[in-house]
Amino acid sequence: MGAESRTKKGKKTRIIIILIAAFLFSIAGIIWMNMFRYTNPLGDYGVPYPFTYNGTVPRDFDIDGRTYSYNTDLVNILFIGYDELGERGKQGIGYQADTLLLAVFNKKTKDISIISIPRDSVTDFAVFDAYGNYAFVESGPVSLSYAYGENDKIRNDLTMAAVSNLMYQIPLNRYIAMNIDSIGPINDAVGGVTLTLDADFTTCIPEMEFSMCNPEMEEGKVYTLLGDDAVMYVRERQLPGMSGKDADRMKRQKQYVLAFVDTLKTASNDDPGVFSKLLSVVSGNVQTNLKSVELLFLLYSMRGNSFNLGAFEEVPGYMVDFHYMIDEDSLKQMIVDIFFI
Repeated sequence: MGAESRTKKGKKTRIIIILIAAFLFSIAGIIWMNMFRYTNPLGDYGVPYPFTYNGTVPRDFDIDGRTYSYNTDLVNILFIGYDELGERGKQGIGYQADTLLLAVFNKKTKDISIISIPRDSVTDFAVFDAYGNYAFVESGPVSLSYAYGENDKIRNDLTMAAVSNLMYQIPLNRYIAMNIDSIGPINDAVGGVTLTLDADFTTCIPEMEFSMCNPEMEEGKVYTLLGDDAVMYVRERQLPGMSGKDADRMKRQKQYVLAFVDTLKTASNDDPGVFSKLLSVVSGNVQTNLKSVELLFLLYSMRGNSFNLGAFEEVPGYMVDFHYMIDEDSLKQMIVDIFFI
């Protein structure tokens, strides 16, 4: 009887373990299924279609007899770099999204593609009034979508919707928004970023209140960016010898992002704790709708050499006066290549 009792007890224990395991797996499955899901809040404010469409997976479509489906393994995260310096703040007209980068992360392959969106790209976006109420739809540079969102709770959602609209309603899952000044501590969290300087920063412009310079930062020099140097490298475009064009600044921003990613990969190989340090710095310097579990998943996926940086594209177009006009045919092809299978 004793052996039979122990056998029954062992069976009950195994059943309990199996039930607990099944429960934990189901919870994990629910968490996984809901990771990176985005609910667009703009409809609650009376914003019309298509600006409430972001977050919905596009329908299949046919080109030349071939059917294309949206790649549901993708997570699209919009980086919004805004600048609180300058006359815009003094005039009380809000801050613009000076830098817009769309990171496309493939959960299955761990590949990351990045799309740079020129701040002057012309598109439609929803405008809110000073009281936080939806007012009308405006057409203009996509960077203004951030300035017109007077309600802080939805400012980033408005810019997400504007970028999604520009890119044929591609779903954007998450945003990471930060003041450009925050690049300094994030840069330093990985030990600084070394690159070949693509412009000269040795001469200041005294009459420009927020101009930055460094006598050691000569064009062509291999230099390790730390603190304000990193901020200056991605922000400045008006120093002597610079064209003043956003396109030239975007080239440096692209160079910096690529160098930062390489630095992060190397640093994580040498010290896995760099992610904890980076997470701590990021949490204190950015606005984001990323959940903690999602951020941990992304950082874990980016450890060492487990991820690959793929294409670094720019939304195709051309300048007309001070506006960047989209090359629609080229943009459609880019979207098919990156987002559909």
